[in-house]
Amino acid sequence: MGTDLRDGENAEIAGDVDGMRSDTTMLVHLSADRSRVDVVSIPRDSLVDIPSCTLEDGSTTDPQSDAMFNDAFHIGGGETQNLAAAAACTRRTFEQNSGLRTDESIVVKMDGVRDVIDALGGVPMDLPEAMDSPKAGLHVPAGPQTFDGTTALQFLRARTGTGNGLEMGSDLARIERQQQLVDALAAQVQGAGLLSDPTTLMPVLTSVTRSLSISEGLADVRDLAGLALTLRDVDPATLQPVTVPVAEAPQDRYRVVWTSQAQDLWDRLAADQPLTDAAGAPTAGATTTTGA
Repeated sequence: MGTDLRDGENAEIAGDVDGMRSDTTMLVHLSADRSRVDVVSIPRDSLVDIPSCTLEDGSTTDPQSDAMFNDAFHIGGGETQNLAAAAACTRRTFEQNSGLRTDESIVVKMDGVRDVIDALGGVPMDLPEAMDSPKAGLHVPAGPQTFDGTTALQFLRARTGTGNGLEMGSDLARIERQQQLVDALAAQVQGAGLLSDPTTLMPVLTSVTRSLSISEGLADVRDLAGLALTLRDVDPATLQPVTVPVAEAPQDRYRVVWTSQAQDLWDRLAADQPLTDAAGAPTAGATTTTGA
């Protein structure tokens, strides 16, 4: 989960705005034989049912119907904006609506994205055209280049402007760009041999975990390193992120609902099957234009 929380340096990065939501949420599934990593992006504007969640003080929230998916993060965080409780509520919401169980979670703030990319030495990108997004502070040329952490963050946040789909002003188009960066980052990590060299991997993980809020099962950097090492033989070319199939919400053209194809996606994940052909492109017209 990537959160728009504007605390500390994050207010300097993106301005001081109230609230805390998960504008980016990706489900990561590791196949049992560790030959494949599946990544599913969950549109933030999906209308879902949010169950009752437990806050940091032990109190519980009221369930909600037809609420935006990224509201679950805000609701769970409560007045204290507790990241662990926010992540737990998001997980409960996803589990209730998909029928799947999640094991662990990682929350990254905007400055964390920047720090992780910088710790990895940047991420190589090859853009089909120049991109200009004044609101996100992104101004990059077409062609091959290496994004540092700040530029990568601007690229991930950009939703409006010109170039590479920014004209659509759509959160679904932004998800596609985020998946482009995930692909490039996976290739960078594998190409650098990071996952096959524990002596290099441990210092990097130690550094980046300071920028993350990680659930208990992955909080020990040794456990995280062990998990990473099991993925050393995964071919980055097999990483093909998909997005939950959606259609325009009947009650609100600025929101989306999961289509019947989403159930096939959940069934494949539950059966540990490849997601090939499980999720097609989002339904035409199901773009969203609200939010920051």
